Amino acid sequence: RLPRPRPSRLPCSCKAVMPAARAEEHKTDMSSSKTPSIVSNNASQYIDLLKASGLVIMSNVGIFAEALQVFLTSGTDTVTGDLGGSSDVFPPGLVIFSGAIEVFMVLVSGFVGISALFFDFHMPKLTVFAAVLSLLGGWYVFTINVLALPNFNYENNNAPPLPPLGGWDTRFREDVAFYMGYLVSSMAICAVSLGFHFATLLHLYRVQTGNNDKGAQFPKRCRMGYYSFLVTVLGIGMLTVGGWLRAQEGPGKQQRPVIYPPSIIVYPDVQVMTGLWVMLYGLAGFAQTFVPTEMIFSFIKAYAVLLWAWIVGFHVMCNISLATSLPGPGAGLSGPGIQIASLFTSVCFSIAVYAAEVDTAMKVSSGAIMRPSGVELGKKSTTEGGGAAAV
Repeated sequence: RLPRPRPSRLPCSCKAVMPAARAEEHKTDMSSSKTPSIVSNNASQYIDLLKASGLVIMSNVGIFAEALQVFLTSGTDTVTGDLGGSSDVFPPGLVIFSGAIEVFMVLVSGFVGISALFFDFHMPKLTVFAAVLSLLGGWYVFTINVLALPNFNYENNNAPPLPPLGGWDTRFREDVAFYMGYLVSSMAICAVSLGFHFATLLHLYRVQTGNNDKGAQFPKRCRMGYYSFLVTVLGIGMLTVGGWLRAQEGPGKQQRPVIYPPSIIVYPDVQVMTGLWVMLYGLAGFAQTFVPTEMIFSFIKAYAVLLWAWIVGFHVMCNISLATSLPGPGAGLSGPGIQIASLFTSVCFSIAVYAAEVDTAMKVSSGAIMRPSGVELGKKSTTEGGGAAAV
């Protein structure tokens, strides 16, 4: 049997030093748990950067197909090729220019988001430029494509809008279908997609510069209430035109597509259900705005995924894609399915994103999670012990 090793005996001086060292180590651990070091702050900021750049890319998806659709198809049906238009033809040059602006917006912001997410390349000034371009260009696109063009077409009996084959039974239905089903709905979906695009770029800039205040509840609730209002109005507009079409023409397949952008209707029942789901989604956003709870937040997250799956997998397939196979003006549609699916990407996920911000702000305010402090990228921040860490 081997002899058991005897424990080594330390000198008295070492015994006196050990409790002091342990006490100092315990004191350091306690201080670091209460006051996070710059390393933990930068780690939190890095995660926020990944999320923010991913949101920029997702918002680009919302307007990418729309930009290409407008730019490539605007003015292609004109005989003379004149971009100035006439008394009964809306100037194609204005629409083509709006499509070019959208394409340029997507290219710049796409570079910002992709370079930040995949290559860890951050240039806050370029992000600001992309945000300003999104704001100014978005207003031009909104004015031309959503306000001027629909009203001009309606006054000159141009398509869209495209009513049922036999027309509407009453002038009142015709007017309400245009204003609610086309004008107001187009304003709502355009404001959501373009506004979400601008907001994600601004959010990325705040994270890049270390000015992302996660505990500010009031602005986050206001933003969520605004987008919830837009989504609710969009759902009501889609429900209105779909419901009246069903009441007049019946629930069956239409002889030609009824087009009130963003609604392209072949089966009225599918349109009614989509409008109902979108409206309920907006109302759920209102509930989270005024009475935020964890249960409503979980409901919104699941609802967003299911709504997107419904629109892409059922609404687009049964209504929009079939419109190209029917006789009449619908046969001239090119790429409406990917266009509507892209636009509704922002509609489906914007409320879920802002619900997550409201939930985080509540937890930060209540102390459930800490309020991390960020630093401006490219600059060094000195810790209390004299060390330096750079993001």
